[in-house]
Amino acid sequence: MDRNKFRFKAWFWIPILFVIFLASSFIAIGQPPREYPPYVSHSPSPTGIKALYTYLDEERDKVRRWERTPDQLPVHEQNRALLMIEPAFVPTSNEMVQYEAFMEAGNTIVLFSENPAGMFGLKYDPILHFLEDEPIYWGEETYYAEQRSPLRLVPADEDEILLEDELGVVAFKREFGDGALMVVNEPYWLMNQFILEEDHIPLILTLIEEANADELWFDEYVHGDDNSTSMLEVYPQWFIILMLQLGIFTLLWLLYQGKRFGPVLVEREETVRFSDEALHALSAWFIKGKHYSGSLQIQSDYVRTRMQEKWGIPLTKEWPDIADNLVQKWDAKTEKETREFVYELEEVLRKEEVSKQEYLLWAKKLNELQKGVEKR
Repeated sequence: MDRNKFRFKAWFWIPILFVIFLASSFIAIGQPPREYPPYVSHSPSPTGIKALYTYLDEERDKVRRWERTPDQLPVHEQNRALLMIEPAFVPTSNEMVQYEAFMEAGNTIVLFSENPAGMFGLKYDPILHFLEDEPIYWGEETYYAEQRSPLRLVPADEDEILLEDELGVVAFKREFGDGALMVVNEPYWLMNQFILEEDHIPLILTLIEEANADELWFDEYVHGDDNSTSMLEVYPQWFIILMLQLGIFTLLWLLYQGKRFGPVLVEREETVRFSDEALHALSAWFIKGKHYSGSLQIQSDYVRTRMQEKWGIPLTKEWPDIADNLVQKWDAKTEKETREFVYELEEVLRKEEVSKQEYLLWAKKLNELQKGVEKR
């Protein structure tokens, strides 16, 4: 009785102690540090740009974040600069139209992107190697900056080149109606971990001053995962409907091919002991003991029994005495083959010992005769 009480107390306290252990471990370890996506203006992580945003917010009067869709950008106001820093996705064609309308109204978009392909019809050329400690030129001004982008921009003839090096164009400015688009292919300069290196701060401030805007907006809409183009928006509607119909058809075809109708039934062999188990045991005994002669005699007697039932040949006669009857009944053999079969079988049955090869040969021949008897 005392032992049962001890077991009950043990099973009662073990779960409670386990829960207390988990809770204490959770409190001791604490919450993991918050993860921020790169190039976000409120991110203090090394890949964020909070340092730049905080500095501009303190030095300028009108700096804010833009988190709404591009169709809400004010197209009736001018002298605003929208900083798009390494978008997490390529905006849709409708969104690109809204951005262009914003520029045509007299505003500027400053796009910092390592690879701006797919946006505003921009083109680029890949480079085969990087330059180390080589200058970047803005007209006659010389700057030094860390270069990580594996490409250089390809401006149009009417575009104004802002920054370039020995490998090509790093930044240029393109007119859009009353506004402009500025493209820079080195967004790394703005990161918290790189902004204080080389001449990154002078380059960034010079580019922002080139926009000549009264208000400066950081576009956070292009960093939201919920705003990225979904799979349904990438493909045309007719293709999506076709794929949906194909998927439904495939599912129905698989169900038709493999579905089981009715209950799952256990195979009879798994639950029933068959009546021929004695025969299997007896045959195994004959094979193990090499009693080939006795087995062959039993098979011969069984065939004679079937011959009496089917062909009316009596059991009382010996094999040589029924040769004439077999010639008339056994259509699969010629008269010569039948008589040879009868006399050779009689000799084998008289032997006291039969080899395994002889047994297999005559067992096969008797089986052939049995099939001929049962066939008619």
